[in-house]
Amino acid sequence: MHKTVVFGGTFNPIHNGHLMMAQAAVALPFVDELCLVPVMQPPHKDATGQLVGGSHRMEMCRLASKLIKNCNVSDIELIRSGKSYTYDTLCELRRKYPSKEFCLLIGGDMVATFHEWFKYKDILKMADLIVVTRKEVATDEFTAAVNSLLHKGGTLHLLNIDTPDISSTEIRKRISIGLDVSGMIPVSVEQYIKSNRLYL
Repeated sequence: MHKTVVFGGTFNPIHNGHLMMAQAAVALPFVDELCLVPVMQPPHKDATGQLVGGSHRMEMCRLASKLIKNCNVSDIELIRSGKSYTYDTLCELRRKYPSKEFCLLIGGDMVATFHEWFKYKDILKMADLIVVTRKEVATDEFTAAVNSLLHKGGTLHLLNIDTPDISSTEIRKRISIGLDVSGMIPVSVEQYIKSNRLYL
């Protein structure tokens, strides 16, 4: 059975690195579609005062999704109060779509701390992990973390792509001081940010 890839994040804003990850994941032969899931409040970091409203991030994801084959956007986490736990999101998706199988798209930098995620062992049972790697594959720490998750019953697919070195934090900072961000985010997202005077 082909799978639905769940790609969650603050997407504050969504940028070309996210876009490349999503495009590569949805091109995998066992993948049917990809779902972008902007989160309300990530449990692993304090985003107070940094996150623009969920409706803005939802719209930026919708604009970016037009550049990704078989992509949709879900507000499943934005309409849920409290912190956004991946476990809860997967439970809800499985309840709403019982005939679908899911993968979770994550960056290679998240593998070493994946065991700290809320109910991570249950996540491994509910979804495969698609891990986007660059330099991580060459480190002993990454290899050990991958082997640990495999030992705990996880199914991992390593996706080695050369994503651009872009961060949403850098983009927000550049916008706030009037620097150019062209080439870092999709043109449609850049126009939306300008039209709505975000991150100023």
